[in-house]
Amino acid sequence: MNKKVLSIILGIVVLFIWVKVFSKIFDNFSDDQLMSGEATTYETLDLSTFIHKDSLPNLELNYRDPFLGDVTFDERKTIKTQSNSHSNHNKKRVVEKPIIVNERWPAIHYHGFVRIVGSTSGTVLLKIGNTMHKTKEGEVINNEFIIKKAYRDSIILSRNEITKTFYK
Repeated sequence: MNKKVLSIILGIVVLFIWVKVFSKIFDNFSDDQLMSGEATTYETLDLSTFIHKDSLPNLELNYRDPFLGDVTFDERKTIKTQSNSHSNHNKKRVVEKPIIVNERWPAIHYHGFVRIVGSTSGTVLLKIGNTMHKTKEGEVINNEFIIKKAYRDSIILSRNEITKTFYK
């Protein structure tokens, strides 16, 4: 086929598609439907005549809640509320949250790592707070920080089993 004829045919097809799209859009905004003052009524069906409470299966809620992490339904604690003789209170489920101690780390700046050719360990230059420290991997600084691993561009420090990475 000639390229000119093919272009004309494809142009007509594209034009036809756009006409269909615009006609669908304008049909939604047209006022062709008659507006009546009466609303349609539907019959209501009472399902209690067909479904009895005994016929419904019991739910087994022993699966893991995706929002609570590793806590399962059985591990959650339930606490009974004191019930008065005048009112019926249901049991309230209380989920105990672990207490997170948010200890503030002092300002730590990693200045560099020096390794002597032929040795396996190197010297780390760290500024913790306002004091400069020159230590090696595995040493304890100020009886609270442990240098886990030192690299050229970063250092991994541990404090109270919390590990953080600091960059240059």
